[in-house]
Amino acid sequence: MKRVAAWTLVILWCGVIFFFSAENRSVSHDRSSRIKETVERVIVKVFDEKDINDNLRGRLEYYIRKTGHLAEYFILSVLVCNALWISGLRGVKLYSVTFYMSVVYASLDEFHQSFVPGRGPQVEDVLLDGVGVVIGIIASFMILRRRINMEK
Repeated sequence: MKRVAAWTLVILWCGVIFFFSAENRSVSHDRSSRIKETVERVIVKVFDEKDINDNLRGRLEYYIRKTGHLAEYFILSVLVCNALWISGLRGVKLYSVTFYMSVVYASLDEFHQSFVPGRGPQVEDVLLDGVGVVIGIIASFMILRRRINMEK
């Protein structure tokens, strides 16, 4: 039952990624803009507004979008690694299969975007997704190592 639940989470998360990638440029931009406005309000509360220059305001949406890529694929790799662990995979093979499955999905997701109006595939995004995958694998390794040590 744990295996089914773990793989169901992987499939659901792939669906979430697909949903965000299927949004046309306008909808995606609107979502990023709303997040940017929220982040700006927080920044203004923490820093003096005069310290926030126009360059930062202009780059904020870019950084938010790229952070979204990292976060999406960080989560995916943690979920995939967990599902593979529950399915019995161990050692280097666990982490390599996690990496390849996650990066292949990232590549397919970028290809999918070539069919979405106003969007297109970007190699830069796949590389960024890969960074999120690697960070997720490192986090999974640390979590699993701790779990194993606690069981001893």
